[in-house]
Amino acid sequence: MVMLKLSKVYILFVFLNSCNAQSNVNNCTSAFKIAKNNYSDYFRSKDTVELIKGLANVEKALSCDVTRHAAIDLKISLLSLLKEYRRGYEFIDSLKEDGFLMKYKKNMNYNFFRAMNYKEANDSTNYSIFINRALRDVKSYIKNENNNTSGKFDEDAYYDLIFIKSQMERLEEVSHEIDSLKTKYPSEADFLEAIKSTLENKESEMRSSETTQ
Repeated sequence: MVMLKLSKVYILFVFLNSCNAQSNVNNCTSAFKIAKNNYSDYFRSKDTVELIKGLANVEKALSCDVTRHAAIDLKISLLSLLKEYRRGYEFIDSLKEDGFLMKYKKNMNYNFFRAMNYKEANDSTNYSIFINRALRDVKSYIKNENNNTSGKFDEDAYYDLIFIKSQMERLEEVSHEIDSLKTKYPSEADFLEAIKSTLENKESEMRSSETTQ
């Protein structure tokens, strides 16, 4: 009889823990969706308050395995937009490599944030060192992937490659490289053209902002 009572207690314990775990997952999923909406709202309003709210919400999504990888990527994007570069590379440094779906992203993002932090401090020497390290990280990944998968086009990796190069080279040079990639990977032409248009629009916005200042 005592054993039967203990079994019922154990079953209740497992049930309650299962309910709590499911509730936590639901909370993480909900928090991530809200943070993603904050991120999207920023691009419509250009209000950095949305980025700050996004950071608060994405923190809640970091505690669940189901949302952790996506939450890490989103937090890095939010910190980058806020130009919180020191906070960014300290966060990345605190993570294990398995915190990223693609292992190269830990070193690449770390080196990118270090580079941008030096750029903010007008330290061109260290900026050059770390931005080239970030470029090396993604190029090494692409080279290895191409060797292992017969030249498969990895959209994430090529986006990172083009984005980092846009921090180092003139738009004309980056555009020329994008056109070369479109020739090499014709099935990815729309994707590459979308990146090119984004970079051109960003440069146009920057020039317009400089003119009005």
